[in-house]
Amino acid sequence: MQNNIKYLNFDILESTNKWAKENAHTFSNTCIYAISSNIQTHGYGSNNRSWESSKGGMYLTICIPVYKQITNLNTLTIISALSAIDSFKKYNINIYIKWPNDLIINNKKIGGILSETIFSNSQQWLLIGIGINFNNNNITNLVRPLFQPSTVKLETDLHIDINKYIKHLVPIFINKYHIWINNSLKYFMNDFYDNNILKNKNIKISVDGKIYEGKFHSISDEGQLNIIQDGYLHKYINGDIVSIK
Repeated sequence: MQNNIKYLNFDILESTNKWAKENAHTFSNTCIYAISSNIQTHGYGSNNRSWESSKGGMYLTICIPVYKQITNLNTLTIISALSAIDSFKKYNINIYIKWPNDLIINNKKIGGILSETIFSNSQQWLLIGIGINFNNNNITNLVRPLFQPSTVKLETDLHIDINKYIKHLVPIFINKYHIWINNSLKYFMNDFYDNNILKNKNIKISVDGKIYEGKFHSISDEGQLNIIQDGYLHKYINGDIVSIK
């Protein structure tokens, strides 16, 4: 199945994840689908936040049929980020991960990841949405609370062929996915820490409107953020990091 990949590209969609959900009933469970669009009119990220999807960016959803129970879906986001990072190495570009799902270059946000599951015709599918600003012209008009948005072109002066990047990324992700589903996140911890922008940092995290402050400690095998607060280890399964020092 790993080599049975179908690449579907569209000029414009509301959202690649949304299209996958609406069309999964037509998918073959012997295939993996890589759905991309040049523009998204209603792209979204975690917590259903809108994702600016102008021409020049990569908007990709990888759909994988699931045959084994998944109990740690939130850790798949990190595997997806590591796959994107590996795909940038051929261009000699260093990318970092900000837990839980952001891709950072030069302290600017250039991408994000969203993992979802659906059932269609009694088949479970993983949907891994990856959005990366490559060659966009107007992305810097957006305002973010921590890492301001940018593009690969602005930060590196490289114009990358998005279709070639997708063809490079998808097999890397599939290989990591098969390792992940059989070994959990633990197998990838060294790679994660090499690319972790929170390492040795004091951070503030917002959870349900409350701010918690501490020093980064680790990421658990379940994908939780572990920080030290007043000498004690505290775990967060979700939240927004609002400060890094």
